[in-house]
Amino acid sequence: MAEEGTDNPEAIRAAMAERPVEDFFARNGSIREDGRMVHDMYLARVKTPEESENEWDVYEILATIPAEEAYRPLSESQCKLVNN
Repeated sequence: MAEEGTDNPEAIRAAMAERPVEDFFARNGSIREDGRMVHDMYLARVKTPEESENEWDVYEILATIPAEEAYRPLSESQCKLVNN
């Protein structure tokens, strides 16, 4: 990463884990110790054609599932980086 001034994978991984992930795909995202990127997930319902106001209006978000509830807990990870 240019910001880190290195191409050392351990340094880059540590820097990535410190930064939040906020983009069009992932809200409230982060990279855990086991390397998994977790983020909020959404429960959505597809709208009927009558409910849609335009061609991109196709989903109704019913609930937001927080990242810590949407993914397996770190304590249950089988990754050797965290559970030896």
